[in-house]
Amino acid sequence: MPPRLRVLPAAAAALLAACLPGPARAHDTWFELRQAPSATGAQLALGTGNRFPVMEYPLGFEQLRHSGCRGADGSALPLAHAGDEALALRLRVAHAAGGGLSCWAQTQAFEVELSPPLVALYLKEIQAPPTVHQAWAEQRARGQAWTERYTKHA
Repeated sequence: MPPRLRVLPAAAAALLAACLPGPARAHDTWFELRQAPSATGAQLALGTGNRFPVMEYPLGFEQLRHSGCRGADGSALPLAHAGDEALALRLRVAHAAGGGLSCWAQTQAFEVELSPPLVALYLKEIQAPPTVHQAWAEQRARGQAWTERYTKHA
C-alpha cells in the first residue's frame, strides 16, 4: 500500500473517535466559569461530555500536559488544581476582575482500541472510499486491531 494511503484508516477513525461514548472517547471538552474573577482569582471547571453543556466525565489534573491562561494584557497565567468535582476538574487562575481571560488545556495522549463492528460503522458513516475499506480488511486479516492515539484540546 502506498504510504499516503496507510494513514487513511487511522485518520478516518480519529475523526470519528471523538463521537464514541465513554470518558476517553467523548466528543466535547470545555471550560466553564464557576466563579467570576475577583481579588482571589477565577475558578474554572474543565470537563468532557457527549453533548455540550452537560459535563459527563472529569479529567484528572495529572492528565493535563499543557495548560494556562492569558490575561487581557497578554501576560501568561498558570492554572492550578483547585479540587475535583463529580463531573469536572476545578482549576484556579490568579486573575483580577475587569480584564479578559483566555485559557487552554491539552491532555496527555490517550490510546483506544476500536472493535471491528464499530470501525465498520464509522467507515460507513464517513463514506470511506474502497481503498480505506480494503486497507482495514488487510489489517484485520493480519490480526491487527484498530487503535488510535489522540489528545484533547480545550
